[in-house]
Amino acid sequence: MKRFSTILRHLRDQKSNIILYFVTVTFSIVFSLISLAGIGPFLQMIFNKNPTHFDKAPELSASASAVSNYLQYHLGALMLQQGKSAALAYIVIGVIIAILLKNVFIYLSYRVMAPIRNHVMTSLRASLYGKILQLPIGFFTEQRKGDIISRMSNDMNEIEWSVIGTLEGLIREPLTIIFFIATLIFLSPTLTLIVMVLLPIVGLIIGRLSKSLRKDSGKAQQEQGVLMSILEETLSGLRVIKAFNAEKKIGDTFYNSNRILNNLRNKIAFRRDMASPLSEFLGVIVLCSILWLGGTWVLEGRIDMTADNFILYIIVF
Repeated sequence: MKRFSTILRHLRDQKSNIILYFVTVTFSIVFSLISLAGIGPFLQMIFNKNPTHFDKAPELSASASAVSNYLQYHLGALMLQQGKSAALAYIVIGVIIAILLKNVFIYLSYRVMAPIRNHVMTSLRASLYGKILQLPIGFFTEQRKGDIISRMSNDMNEIEWSVIGTLEGLIREPLTIIFFIATLIFLSPTLTLIVMVLLPIVGLIIGRLSKSLRKDSGKAQQEQGVLMSILEETLSGLRVIKAFNAEKKIGDTFYNSNRILNNLRNKIAFRRDMASPLSEFLGVIVLCSILWLGGTWVLEGRIDMTADNFILYIIVF
């Protein structure tokens, strides 16, 4: 939260852009769900050789089965009036339009994000440089110049990605989770309850890995600053080093710091590379659990859910 609050202070005059980013992200998620929802009627029309017959149009209510029956009725009427191929064409065109609009709004969200990110970076650089000018001379005798330069270069690059992560962590990701979980609850509250039990367990495991990765990344940044400081001291005091034959001493210091940085980066790479396979494996375990439980319940009629809605549930999940 400290990282969030620090970055949010530099976003006070970007409220209009943040609201616009919120709107574009919301529309991109909505159209993403609409494009997925088109798969249900498509599957029903392709694979259901004996479609459900309705004497009159079913009433539309806030339940997955009622919405499914309502769509089946109108899809069946469309097939009778214009033929199966025409109905399929309408569904395909609808999915294409939904995906097009989804990507248009994603692009617009990126267009809104770029000025926000660059504004924060410009503000942070100005604040850091202003702070350097205000610091007393004694600070620079105790502080390595390489550390300061590293903060203005390497740390700023890290912060730039942190800005993106902050806005996505505060806006895009929560909205995506809310909309998709709401859709899962609408399709099947029972299955979603099981999902809400399993996912936190997976999140806890991945979270512990991420926490250790952040800790090692912080150490690597500190060591990077030490390395740059040694390099800066070497370049600025090369005459003195050679005059006192201190090449070996300063060289050993640099090589030791370089070796520590190498070990830290290897450690970070090993854990980072393990994150994706571990996430995929745990995700497959949860998915297979839902496939087995949900598929069994649908076949046995223990939950009010059609086969095409169950497939749609898996796709959304």
